[in-house]
Order: sequence, then structure tokens, then C-alpha cells
Amino acid sequence: MSAISTKPNVPKKHSKLQETWRRFSKNGRAVVGLCIVIILVLCAVLAPIISPYEPNAQDPRNRLQGPSADHWFGTDELGRDILSRVIYGARLTMAVSVVAVAISLAAGTAVGLISGYAGGAVDLVISKFIEALSAFPMIMFALTITAILGPGLRNVMIAIGVAYVPAFARIVRG
Repeated sequence: MSAISTKPNVPKKHSKLQETWRRFSKNGRAVVGLCIVIILVLCAVLAPIISPYEPNAQDPRNRLQGPSADHWFGTDELGRDILSRVIYGARLTMAVSVVAVAISLAAGTAVGLISGYAGGAVDLVISKFIEALSAFPMIMFALTITAILGPGLRNVMIAIGVAYVPAFARIVRG
């Protein structure tokens, strides 16, 4: 006597992460974009190892050279290798991005939570203030904050972070 299974043929359940990855990997453009981001992050992290030249080393004999086998992106007016400077510049860009997003996330989450939980007049005042800030172009808002705080990398990170607080606050409040 053969055993006949009475269980229906149910497809295997995947976790949300597996399902998200499956859908993501089917989108060719998204995969290419992810690969580019990974390469840029690796270049930034491995800058001291992969950089062909010291980024600030000057070589007046090789100034304003075009792209070549020695200098893939050419050289600037002081003879510095542009590729090396781009690779090291990626490190600074990554640092500014992470700090600015952290500031925006922390402040925007706090403002959005206060607005959402308090409700009533507090919510109305905060929502109108966020709408007023959103009316300004982000770059102008960041430049204004930088002008108030003064020059410097730390102040630029703060300015960019504060400029994007309204975006996070709206999402968290909603």
C-alpha cells in the first residue's frame, strides 16, 4: 500500500529580507547602482593602499598633464595627481555624509515624535514651522546656517544636517 500525501504543495515561505533581496536583484539598474556604491566605499576605505600617489605631493614638472598611464585623471596646476585626490576626497565626503545624516535623523526623529505624540496646538506649531523650513531650498538654508556658524568642516556638517531635519520630521510624524 503506497502512502499518498494529503498535504497540499505549499511553496516555501521566505523571510522579508530574502523577499526584498530577490526583488532587488531582479532590478538590473539597482544592482549596478549598488555595485558602484560598494566600489566607491571601498575606494574611500582603502585610499592609503590603492592611491597611486600622495594626494598633496607636488610635482611642478608634471603640472597640468592630461590623462596618461602614469596619471589616469591627469594632474592639476601644482602637479598633484587628480585620481589620488579624488580617492582621498571620497573619504571626506563619506564622513560628512554620515555625520549630516546622523544629525538629521536624530533631530528629525525627536521633532517628529514630539509633534506626533503631543498633538493639538504643539503639533500645529511644529508642523507649521517644519512646513516653513521646507519652503526654503535646502542649499540656501544650509548656506545661511554656515554663514551664521562660520566656515569649517564641522559647521558644514551641522548645516547640512539641520537643513534635512524637516524631511525626517515629516516622515516620523506621519
